[in-house]
Amino acid sequence: MRPLIKTVMLAALFILSACSAQQIATQKYTSAVFPFRHSDFDYKIAWKTTEANNVVVIDGIVKNVRYSYIDSINLTVFLLGPDGKIRTRATTVPAPQQTMKDDVVPFTVELHNVSLKPGDTLKFTIHYGGGDGGMDGGVDSLSTFGVDAMTGAVLHKDNLKPEEW
Repeated sequence: MRPLIKTVMLAALFILSACSAQQIATQKYTSAVFPFRHSDFDYKIAWKTTEANNVVVIDGIVKNVRYSYIDSINLTVFLLGPDGKIRTRATTVPAPQQTMKDDVVPFTVELHNVSLKPGDTLKFTIHYGGGDGGMDGGVDSLSTFGVDAMTGAVLHKDNLKPEEW
């Protein structure tokens, strides 16, 4: 009987620590820390860009604003020159991989052997699955948007307001 009680207690402790870790991540990663933002139908993204030693680092968060859960998140950032040609790209798989509605997921992307120049574009591609439960099987979503690499200004205008987080 004692091993069963220990197992149950360890499982409960593990579940509580996972919940508190998500709460800490949500509090730590607020959009106020990140100057650049983009809104889409089912997610919002905020980020900041820094450069050092020929590496462009993009730190940010993705927020699920539509589905009961999203998972299998994959984020690729392309750096395009003024001519539209790809200068470099990098992919990250943010963690945690499954997030509930209104949760945020932090990410970091490093673009190596480059520096930002006027006229450059950052093209974000976000791929993920999402769903509301039930029998529908969920969605497999791929979304892309581009921003001015120096200013973070979204290159296509829409009716969404990125400052509304």
